[in-house]
Amino acid sequence: MSGCSKNTAEKAVLGSPKAERVVIDKTPMSTCLITGAGGFVGAALARCRIDRLQHTAGSGHERLLLTDRLPRPLWCPAHHPDIQWVEGDIGSAGLLDQLFAAPIDRIAHLAGVVSGAAEANFDLGMTVNLDSSRALLDRCKSQGQAGRVPRVVFASSIAVHGVPLPAAIDDHTPPSPSLSYGVQKLIIEFLIAELSRRGWIDGISLRLAGVVARPALPNGALSGFNSDLIRETLAGRRVVSPVSADAVIWLQSLQSAAGALDVALSSDGAAPDGARVVQLPAVAASIREILDAISKASGHDAHALVDFKPDPAIEPMFGRWPRMRHFERAHAMGLAADASLAALIEAAMKRKAEHTT
Repeated sequence: MSGCSKNTAEKAVLGSPKAERVVIDKTPMSTCLITGAGGFVGAALARCRIDRLQHTAGSGHERLLLTDRLPRPLWCPAHHPDIQWVEGDIGSAGLLDQLFAAPIDRIAHLAGVVSGAAEANFDLGMTVNLDSSRALLDRCKSQGQAGRVPRVVFASSIAVHGVPLPAAIDDHTPPSPSLSYGVQKLIIEFLIAELSRRGWIDGISLRLAGVVARPALPNGALSGFNSDLIRETLAGRRVVSPVSADAVIWLQSLQSAAGALDVALSSDGAAPDGARVVQLPAVAASIREILDAISKASGHDAHALVDFKPDPAIEPMFGRWPRMRHFERAHAMGLAADASLAALIEAAMKRKAEHTT
């Protein structure tokens, strides 16, 4: 399934951490832009593309632009002629001028603020998730109108579904978000579909589930407890669960999410049925089942490490996802799910081991 080679999403490429002003090369070749490249999923996708580019050195087939508000990370090469890190706010006209100084052929848009931050600060969520995305898409539209139509892959979210969550979800389930974050994602999905209908971009939106296991850094995601639960119990540490043991959540591994984005970024056109929105496959499991899998994989009793304190504001929104789910569009595009809950936990353990050695 994954467009990344084995371990690609986790390989580090060492380079100088010093941030620098980037002068963007305008030589003619295919150019790929990843926004939010410093984030958890964005970095995995960027490493995937970097790994492929470095293994095809000298072919000159792709120039990689990576952008985030963060300085260039260690894994991003400092002096590779076809890899450039551009620090800045994607909503800034100056940054967009710099990025679009030459045409961009493929764009993965992951920059944004997460659910908790967007809910706590409505204006921030609208500015970053909606206005900045609109500004980026306006540049894409202008380029397409000039005759060079860019491929645009948008990292959307299952947050487009809200309370009460449906008894079953497939590609045709009507969205009904309960959070500002989900509303903002849904608006951009519609805009991408409209710009694609008009022939100005070739866009597709992929709805990601809970991608695990994120590092122990506060990022404001209301669903962050799913990563906390897996990460902490794998490490033998206590953790509080804001949902009950029988709560059902949707998960996907970092490798699965990054691989799906990479495949979509390297492809063209809509889903086989003409749709411009695809629900990525997710593993549906109860907290109890997740702890069973962790106990089996780790050799210690994960159940004994969890203090259950169900939050009535969290569980209906994040702990009642349906087991009935169908992902026909994703399967038709070759975007397979994690093989099983056990495989997802194994992937989380492998990543943990690689980041602690």
